[in-house]
Amino acid sequence: MRIIQASDVRQWLSQADSLSEFTHSIGQRRIDDEYAEQSLHLPYHLRFVIEKLSEEREGEDIPAKEFDSISFFSLCKGLFMPLSYLTSDRAAQIFGMQVADPPDAAGKEQLL
Repeated sequence: MRIIQASDVRQWLSQADSLSEFTHSIGQRRIDDEYAEQSLHLPYHLRFVIEKLSEEREGEDIPAKEFDSISFFSLCKGLFMPLSYLTSDRAAQIFGMQVADPPDAAGKEQLL
């Protein structure tokens, strides 16, 4: 009898043609957040974006290469840095680039 381990699930997900596979679960509406992050190594922010994109597209499959066009620089500057609450002075000191001050709670939710 073969027992499926978390590593088997990670391997299967890494070969999936659709990011929508990350939102499916057996016996639950959605995968538990802690399990997804700890066992499947799926960061919460990525899961959040996949779920929102799936809702926006009314359950349509999201191709696995959907996010390939987002450069790491753009992702950091446009999403991670504003969410990290670094002031523009601190971001300039650490990363050597000018960014806007961090958003307030409403701006943060809008960014997500």
